[in-house]
Amino acid sequence: MSMLKRKLTTLSIEQKIEILDALQSKSKTRKELSVNYGCDLSTIVRIVQQETKIRGIALENGNTGRKRLRKGNYDELDQAVAVWFRQMRAKNAIVSGLMIQEEAKKFAQKLDLPNFEPSNGWLGRWKTKENVTFHKVHGEKGAADQAGAAEWIKNVLPALLADFDAKNIYNADETGLFYKALPRGTMAARGEKPEGGKTQKDRLTALFLCNMDGSDKHVFMIGRSKKPHCFRGKRIPLPYYANTKAWMTSALWTKIMLDFDSKMMKQKRKVLLFADNATCHKLEEGIVLKNVTIQFLPANTTSIIQPLDQGIIRAFKVYYRQRIVRQQLLALEKGLSMQQFAKTITVLEALRMVERSWGSVTSNTIQNCFRKAGFSPAEEGEEELEVEGSLLQLQIPEDDFNDFVECDMALDCYGELTAEEILDEVRQQRNDDNEEEEDDEGVQQQVTPPPPSRTDTLVYITMVRAYFESKNANLSTLSILEDEFCDMAASFVVQKKISDYFK
Repeated sequence: MSMLKRKLTTLSIEQKIEILDALQSKSKTRKELSVNYGCDLSTIVRIVQQETKIRGIALENGNTGRKRLRKGNYDELDQAVAVWFRQMRAKNAIVSGLMIQEEAKKFAQKLDLPNFEPSNGWLGRWKTKENVTFHKVHGEKGAADQAGAAEWIKNVLPALLADFDAKNIYNADETGLFYKALPRGTMAARGEKPEGGKTQKDRLTALFLCNMDGSDKHVFMIGRSKKPHCFRGKRIPLPYYANTKAWMTSALWTKIMLDFDSKMMKQKRKVLLFADNATCHKLEEGIVLKNVTIQFLPANTTSIIQPLDQGIIRAFKVYYRQRIVRQQLLALEKGLSMQQFAKTITVLEALRMVERSWGSVTSNTIQNCFRKAGFSPAEEGEEELEVEGSLLQLQIPEDDFNDFVECDMALDCYGELTAEEILDEVRQQRNDDNEEEEDDEGVQQQVTPPPPSRTDTLVYITMVRAYFESKNANLSTLSILEDEFCDMAASFVVQKKISDYFK
């Protein structure tokens, strides 16, 4: 008896996304989905295993109706043109097919592809691959002034907030960070290059995300190096992304928003997120969030009505600068020069300080800044961020410290890439599989020494406790560290005994 061949069912990217969303929301089981989509249960399992790759393909290529993604003969050129096109669309520019073909010629010259011809056939294939259709782009509204901002707060904002509790109202915004900046000599003015050789190479971009009652806050970091040497073998404390400019992009914003939307779906929460109308804050075409509603603030009003700009970001920078100055003073005690100390501030160390500094920003500060932005009625006697006590300890005049805090406030966090920068970006994506990249100083760091033994660590903790006790200092944080160490040590001993038992 002949066996009937089962018809092969090939699912599109869009269908795979539907399956993943259904499993995520627990609306259907794997078995039900296999029946609905006419595929084996093993196919559903593979889709789940490849979720990150599938969602990445959907985000990067746009056309989720395609079932297979084959690389063309000019894949690198196609990607470069796609980056340029998204950049133009983010600016609300009107782009024609002829403009795309002309730009493709320029990239072909830069990539040394003399045989490439941007024919109508190539354009058609490129449009299909990138899911591009041509249509007119509407212009943005004119800039809003103080009166316009006040009008928006009075007549528009209340209706937007009406259906959301404070915990479900969020604000997101970026800031640039010269993570190695030190208070040496005359402090740099806002937006100027600080003292001590600070360059764009020594910058990060931080995206802050927090809700109105301060109960939920996140920070996402963007650097220039995909795999800094200092990351090797270490726990990365914060979500970290990279591109050649350390900028926020539409693609990166979309990825972060999709992850945030997924988190809100799991928590069964509908949230409202306010953001400025920067071009990088536009979701990639075809992307729809299910549990997050993004509301753009009126143009050029963020200094008035964006909560993060009312003191939240500045509070973070105060704490970050305080930490780096304290570390600098300790380094000077150890005899390190300024240059030697600066080299110890790697991207990893900066991320650790960012994590602690963002954690120091209190819910009261966040609530006050939302009130200051007009999201709730102002209260009398609201506390401003106090730094004077810390300044006395750091021996820095308040005016100098303020300049130090704000030295990178005017750094660009997004912008338009040149043709060369677009190609660099595409090539960097090609090289993502490299084992590691050079560190921030352009040279490989020395081999990291092995961690201390458990016995040595216990001795060090005991010494630290003795020091704190001699200064009559608060030991609560140290006690938490001791408990954590004891738990880790006990766990290791138990595992060792179990492994010895089976020898």
